[in-house]
Amino acid sequence: MFTRFKPSLIGTVAVLILCPLFIRLGFWQMGRAEEKHKLQTHYTQQSQLPVLKLDTLPDYALNETDLNWRKVTIDGQYLDNFQLLLDNQTYKGHSGYAVFAPFKIANSQQILWINRGWTSLVNYDRNVLPPNLEVDTTPQRIQGTLSPTPPALFQLGEEPIEALHAQVFRIQTFDLYQISKRTGIQALRYVLKLDSGDNSRFVQEWTLPGTGEEKHYGYAFQWFSFAGAAFVIYLILGFKRYSSNKP
Repeated sequence: MFTRFKPSLIGTVAVLILCPLFIRLGFWQMGRAEEKHKLQTHYTQQSQLPVLKLDTLPDYALNETDLNWRKVTIDGQYLDNFQLLLDNQTYKGHSGYAVFAPFKIANSQQILWINRGWTSLVNYDRNVLPPNLEVDTTPQRIQGTLSPTPPALFQLGEEPIEALHAQVFRIQTFDLYQISKRTGIQALRYVLKLDSGDNSRFVQEWTLPGTGEEKHYGYAFQWFSFAGAAFVIYLILGFKRYSSNKP
């Protein structure tokens, strides 16, 4: 008896396709983990800086300085002309919206969208406006953390901005350009996540940026394991035994 490596054509084609695919997916997950790590590092560095009084900065600094994840206080006032409800936001398994309102910075013409927090659907009815959307338009000081605008998502067959009321729009993705076209509000490229308990009627339990790094490493290990398993199975099935007296 002797063995010979004689894999099938189908097995060879399958392993040539699957192994590179699994390996590529593994490295992609490794890259995602590295991105999360860099984001977390950036957040840690920025959040340890002194609290910044945003309304004392000149307009050019608001547009040119990296202010992501800076803790700030802002003097100014809410505008009551528009509110945004970012759809498909969940909290503890419940569906709802992230509520945004525009805030005019004192001593400036700059406007910043404020993430007021999360609110649930009213009786699971998407046609009913959430309560307590009104804002206090008197001059005030607010505080929180600046963050990038929520990432824009690709939409299929649905209007990205839907008027629920004369002053309330439901959005599927936070696209500053589309929002500006619809509302006329030219806002900064950040949003402010209000500090928890800052006189809000909404849930303000913010997810820290960069979380989930370990999850991506776990996925990468799975994909690399699939590649290794596919190759080992290919080898095992490829070796065949033959009789020594077989012609």
